[in-house]
Amino acid sequence: RAIEKMWGETRNNPEMKKWMDMLCKMGIIERPSGEEKSEDELKAEEEQKKADEAEKIAISALKSANISASTTEFRVTLMWPDDVDFDLYLERPGGGTVYHGAKQSGPFTLDIDDTGAGEKHNGYHIETIQHQDQSTPMDEGEYVVRVKLYSNRLDRAVKYKIVFSGMGELGSKVFEGVLQNAGEDHRFHLYVQGGSVASGPMRQTGTERESGTGLLADALERHHPGQDVLRLDGSAAMLACQGE
Repeated sequence: RAIEKMWGETRNNPEMKKWMDMLCKMGIIERPSGEEKSEDELKAEEEQKKADEAEKIAISALKSANISASTTEFRVTLMWPDDVDFDLYLERPGGGTVYHGAKQSGPFTLDIDDTGAGEKHNGYHIETIQHQDQSTPMDEGEYVVRVKLYSNRLDRAVKYKIVFSGMGELGSKVFEGVLQNAGEDHRFHLYVQGGSVASGPMRQTGTERESGTGLLADALERHHPGQDVLRLDGSAAMLACQGE
């Protein structure tokens, strides 16, 4: 009854509603039927829906290549619609990088390497890196996932999606990005503790790296795990898509 009363007060008390929405998001209380969800909750649901849809495409692509795809193990999937060459990298905290030149490092494997000329799956080219060896836990520390535009035969900016799945309580996350010139990249940082992802992924674009705004964004995200700072890198690709 006390909770019901508090929900009743939220109709005339925006600050109370903000706190109740936060408690719902944390899973401490449940939202009564009929109560409108907060913008953050609606956004989170939409993001999860996007991630789930992308994950289905990734699993379908893996199965068509006769590669096992667990829904619980950590996996990074890079997807793009244009016939250009993106490359996916995973840098491990203890050293070692998984990419097209070294398709395995520790328990991680690059399962699909697509140069932009391969078969599309639901309209996307796909590359995936998975934690395949379940007998070997993920190393603790910081991982860096890099999306690099290796070559672009199109005279325009190109889009990609990257999906992080199998992150336990953090669920799945999907990011969308734009690159234009060969050699440009975006980087995503995540932290593993106790064998599972504890925070992240957080995006850091190549053009803002080591800049004052980039370092400030890094500091804010480190102090607020799970919260992403919106980053605008100022690149030609980003500016070209401002009006889309």
